[in-house]
Amino acid sequence: SDLGLLHSGARYAVKDPLSASECAAENAILRRIAPFCIEDTGGLFVSLPEDDAGFADLLVRSCRSSGVAVEELTSQEALDSEPGLSPRLSRCLNVNDGSIDPFSLVQANLEDARSAGATVLNHCSVTGMTVEGGRVSRVEVRDRRGVLSSAIVPEVVVNAAGSWVSVVAEMAGCHIPMGLDQGSMLVMDGRQCSQVINRMRPPSNGDIAVPNHTSTILGTTSRPAGSPEDTTVAIEDIELLVRETSAMLPSLRNCRAIRTYGGVRPLLGGGGREASRSFAILTDEGADNLLSVAGGKLTTYRLMAEKVAD
Repeated sequence: SDLGLLHSGARYAVKDPLSASECAAENAILRRIAPFCIEDTGGLFVSLPEDDAGFADLLVRSCRSSGVAVEELTSQEALDSEPGLSPRLSRCLNVNDGSIDPFSLVQANLEDARSAGATVLNHCSVTGMTVEGGRVSRVEVRDRRGVLSSAIVPEVVVNAAGSWVSVVAEMAGCHIPMGLDQGSMLVMDGRQCSQVINRMRPPSNGDIAVPNHTSTILGTTSRPAGSPEDTTVAIEDIELLVRETSAMLPSLRNCRAIRTYGGVRPLLGGGGREASRSFAILTDEGADNLLSVAGGKLTTYRLMAEKVAD
């Protein structure tokens, strides 16, 4: 996950209600099955005087119709629960956002798979596939630590390579239209908020702050990415993230930045803010035992796996 954010679904409720419903349902499941890597911070959506006054009502209606829990707080209640908020806030909604440690979640999934009989090959990349009779008959694997290459004879191939999904599919002669979208994040020293803080406006740049362990992660930005490796964070991104998020949390203006990082979102069809955050399972007649799963979010990863398995 770019931000280490366990989504309530509220961020997508207005423009992408399917993603919102998926996030709301999976949020509850992940809290039950992976509590060791989730912090139940809760989340706030904060409106400032310069924001569209009608968006809060639209967001509440959209959340309720998508099954996303939401509750309005008075400005005083919001400031009591999060004293670092700007006193300029005009509206505030409470949602079920959380903070997640994606590293320990991934490790737990690997350990669970191993205990169920899976073989996990770390540091390995797929370098080629052989297709015979409309099926993938052989997958070439290279260990990047210098170990000899090997091959796997698969029954089914699940291509869940994120931003590299289309690259992997091409090895089997399958074409998947993907939009690649770069997002920049900034890690700030200390917890500058105790809850996830979201700006109450349509998803845009610099509108989320996530408390994660002993830091606060600020996000995010959006620009077309040239390739899955195109993760470079521009200096303008850093300035934008601090400027926008500090409108909600003024302490961020005097806070030390620890590091930056970037990720590439694998979006279905086109890229950008308008693209759906839902996912699809794609097949191709040219290789009918290859399933490619594209789109989605960390919050919906378990649902994606369930649908692929089905």
